[in-house]
This record gives sequence, C-alpha cells and structure tokens, in this order.
Amino acid sequence: MPDPSAEPVLGQKTTAAGRASVARPRDPASGGALWGDSPSSKSSSEPPPETPGSHDPAAGAARRPAPKPGSGTQRKLGREAKRAAKGQGRRESSVRAGTAPGAAEKNRRPRRKPPRAQRPPRWRGRILPKSIIGISLLMLAFGTGMAASGVGLYLYYQYRVDTSDQQIKNFKGEFKKAKDTIRNESVNARAQIQAELEPLRKVAATGQTLEALLTKVQPSVWTVSTFDVAGAPIVGSAFVVASDAEKSFLLTSYSVTKAAATQPGPDILVRKGVDERKATLWTWDEKNDLALLIIDQGKLPRLDWAAAKDLRLGDRVFAVSGLGTAGGAITSGYIADVSATGIQHDAAVGAAFQGGPILDSDAKVVSVGSRAYAPLGFPSEGVYFGIPITAACEKVLSCPGGRVSGAGPQSGH
Repeated sequence: MPDPSAEPVLGQKTTAAGRASVARPRDPASGGALWGDSPSSKSSSEPPPETPGSHDPAAGAARRPAPKPGSGTQRKLGREAKRAAKGQGRRESSVRAGTAPGAAEKNRRPRRKPPRAQRPPRWRGRILPKSIIGISLLMLAFGTGMAASGVGLYLYYQYRVDTSDQQIKNFKGEFKKAKDTIRNESVNARAQIQAELEPLRKVAATGQTLEALLTKVQPSVWTVSTFDVAGAPIVGSAFVVASDAEKSFLLTSYSVTKAAATQPGPDILVRKGVDERKATLWTWDEKNDLALLIIDQGKLPRLDWAAAKDLRLGDRVFAVSGLGTAGGAITSGYIADVSATGIQHDAAVGAAFQGGPILDSDAKVVSVGSRAYAPLGFPSEGVYFGIPITAACEKVLSCPGGRVSGAGPQSGH
C-alpha cells in the first residue's frame, strides 16, 4: 500500500477514487497547503482523513456506474489503473532505496573547505618562482631564448640576403648573355640580309648607288692629260694603287702615255679638281696596255682590288673617270665573260675613261678600263675588254704575296 505520509512529487500521478490525478506542489506561505486550494479549506499540511475504501480502486469503481464491456471508457480506465499501480510501485522502491526526491539532499553532508595551507597553489604560484634565484634563473632563461631568437632571425636574414645577391648575380649574368646573344643575332641577321641583297645590288644600280660609289672612289681617281705621237692632245684617267709619305703610284693606260715613252716626250699632267701636278712615267707594259705614273704627293687613298674568283657572269660593274664636275664620272654595265685574259663588259669606256678603274658593287677594282686592249686580235664594238688588275703585277708593280708594295723596274733604262 502507498504511504499516506509521503509527499507527492511534482508531476507524479496518484490514484484517488479509482482515477488518476496529478499531484500539485505545496505552498510554504500557506502552511503547506496545496497550490490552488484556499486557506479556509486547507489550513494544514496533514492529508485529509481517509474514508474506508478511499484508496481502494474496487470501491471507487463500485461508486461509478459500470461501463459497458468493450467500450472506450472501460479501456481508458484500465490503462490509467495500470499507470497508477506502476507509479506507486516506483515510489515505494525509491523510498526504500533512499533515492526519492529530497532524500539525497537530506543525506548529503555539507562540504567543508580545506585550510588555506592545504589548498593547491594557483597557476601563478605554480609558474612564477618566489625566490631571487628562481627569478634570476627565469630572467636568464628568457634572455637566452630572446638571444637564440635573435640569432635565428639574423641567420635567416643573412640567408635571404645571400640568396638575393646570388639571384641578382645570376640575373646580371643571364642579362649580359642575352644582350650578347641579341647583338650577335643582329650582326648575323644584318650579314644575311646584305648577302641576300648582294645579287640585287649587282644587278640593279640606282642613282643613289652610282652617286655613293663615285663619292667613295673619286679621291683616288685622277685625270691624265698629255699629247699623243701625232702631237694631238689626249686625255685619260689614272687611279692610286700605292702611296707612302712622299710619293704616290698611279696606274693608267699605256695608250694614253705612249708618246711620253720616247725621248724627248711630252709632259704628263695629272689633275684632281684645281690641283694639277706633273707626273713621271716610270714603267709600262705595252702588251697589257698598262703604265705606272709617279707623283710627288704622299698619303693618297688607294683603291682595294677584288679577287678574280668573286667575279660571275651577269654581275654589275662600273667604269669611273677622274673628269667630271662631281670629281669624276661613272657608267655601269654587266659582265659578259670572265677569262684569264680579262673580262668582257658593256660599261661604256669613253676617251676620258681609258686607264680608269672598273669597279664591282663593293667599290673594289676588278680590271683597268681600256679602248685599245684586244687580247683576241680584233677591236670590240660595244663590248669592252677589261685588263685583269692582277696583270699589273707582272711588270709595272711589285706584288710580293699578292699585295702591292711599290713600283716595278723602271722601263727604258
């Protein structure tokens, strides 16, 4: 049976007159009366006197009309009776075990704080030393840590500086290498372009090309004037092949200076602009129509010679004269044939051009202009035979190793 003196628990369901009811809490201000009851009706915390059969489910059931068998009311009453019996059993078990609400609080003993000396030290007391030695050791450890951190940071900084310096050095080296590569590629590309344009320059001669060639060579080309064997005036051209500090050597055509080869002969004059000088006929080669003149003026610019192997059919050639308002005159033509006896070309060789140089596109001498040179035994008509420049080394010039060093032996002595 349930204990009538036990307090109902909040939310605990009990049985009264065969029905389940919810226990309400008591009000301490009203002397333990239940919440919701008036003080007049409930003045004490004592439960109301029991009447016989008040807690008997059977008696409560007898006072109610019996429900119909199988009805919803009968099933509901059965479930409530089961829940009430189960809750009453739990209350009795908890009271016997001492685990009922409020039993733990009644049996719990108050906790006493331990004495101050027995309390564990706080975190500051556990970490911070209390003696001077301990504080000194702590400061020493802190200083050592800071010093180690400083050394580490300095080493890292030095490592970064060294790495940056090495990267800068590598960049400078690579940059210089790239500049050199670009410069070399530029030079090679320019050379390739010039090589590609060379055939065009040899074929096509514009006004600018002719003017540029004449400007380049005219300081070395002079006008020659004298008299022929009949006493008539004759003109031609000559060009500098060698020069030293005191005198210069000029190569010309023998047919122009032929009268001066006999004694007494007429004077030979050479002129460059307003500068006119007397020349000496030093030697000549009648077979190759060549003659060498010497003037008393040194340090004159000489013309370079072209190699015979560089000449090809169809190359552009230019005949130059020392007589002209621009310091000279120039004509152009093409190479028709190349042989050991000379080259055939169609560049016009007038009276003032004989003895003058025949140039290629690079302003190098390939032959000597002549109107009388006929290696085949008959004169040319419109196509001229140029005397090979290397033929000058056979007699009129001294050419050790293929380079002009001076005049050949004097003729007529």
